[in-house]
Amino acid sequence: MKFMVSVLFTILGITTAAAQSSDAQSSADQTSAPVVTLNGEIIANEMFSHGELFLLEPHKRCSPLSDALLRERVVETMLLESWLFDHFTANNAKSDLEAIAFNKNTLADLTQYLANENPQGEERDNILFQIALYNFSTDFYDIKEEIKLSSAEYEVENQRLIDSAHPLVNTTVGFKVRGIEVFSLEHSKKVAQMFRAGANIEEVREQYMPNVNPIRDGQRWIPAMPKDVDPVPDYNGKYWRDHYPQWNADMQVGQVVGPHIRWTDSKMTGNGTLTYAYFVVVDRQETENHTNVNAERRIDKKTGKIKPFNINELVKKKPESDNRKPGDGLTTISEQRSFKNSWKMRLFEKNKFDALKSSLRESAEVLVNGVTVSGDVEFAGCEGTTPASAAYLEASKPH
Repeated sequence: MKFMVSVLFTILGITTAAAQSSDAQSSADQTSAPVVTLNGEIIANEMFSHGELFLLEPHKRCSPLSDALLRERVVETMLLESWLFDHFTANNAKSDLEAIAFNKNTLADLTQYLANENPQGEERDNILFQIALYNFSTDFYDIKEEIKLSSAEYEVENQRLIDSAHPLVNTTVGFKVRGIEVFSLEHSKKVAQMFRAGANIEEVREQYMPNVNPIRDGQRWIPAMPKDVDPVPDYNGKYWRDHYPQWNADMQVGQVVGPHIRWTDSKMTGNGTLTYAYFVVVDRQETENHTNVNAERRIDKKTGKIKPFNINELVKKKPESDNRKPGDGLTTISEQRSFKNSWKMRLFEKNKFDALKSSLRESAEVLVNGVTVSGDVEFAGCEGTTPASAAYLEASKPH
């Protein structure tokens, strides 16, 4: 369901080791807040403080360097929420509109509770994070179901891949990986040393995480594009290469990629824990070129016209004599075709989602202190300027 209401209630039970004052608040105190308007309406300063908690990792919070990045993330979310509401209204999607109304009512209740009861410590941190979560719950998951490609759009996008000889049309390299995640820089360095010394992932896991199952336990094929080709997004609309720059079609079995460094439950103050994930390639296979849409096979012999193209049958079709998900196996032509088509669809959906965001931003008027600003901003970064960013910088050093 849109806005993932059930997940939001789960957050109520989350506890954090956060302090009362946050990096976001301390940075906000250093400079006076600018007046930002979106299409003539002032964006409340609270939206930016909540946005810092939810949209930016602690090491990226360094006003004024991060102000433009945060502003654009907040504006993007507000534009997507407005688009989604208009879309549901136009289609008379009552259940979705009710979910939005419930979301807003809950947000109002939380905000009122915070103002009236003035909770402190851990309870206050939880309430602040819930408010941020309800404010910024629109994302790729919410929108993608509403912008599914039509069969005609799919054929156009697929033809572009064919014309450019994209690897998802031609030979594609698929990988299976197993991963391990550790929770201290000291352990991360030792894990890296073990891998460099030739240890396999089972030896590393036995040493540091013996009772935890591996991440992505070699169960699903993931494609990797050559370095000069845009990668395809994973389920959450992000790219593997964003997290693992070395992720590409040249990888071999046994190669270690990582670490990918991220924060755990530190959204409120930056006092959480850094976690370090490594992946090991455990299988590699180059698929054959059996994915192009063959128009000749779709010609109706009676009418001489091309048969209607059913995009759902193409993408969701399971491999022959196989009850697994598409992409779980790559031993047959059918499995390879399903594998490539499912990842092509993911790429097309992401492209359409990005195009929607761009069009919404281009048609919007955003002013900062009365001056029009562009959505095309560069984020200078703030590593080392705060305790959280200093910790991230130290963790990011080669080890």
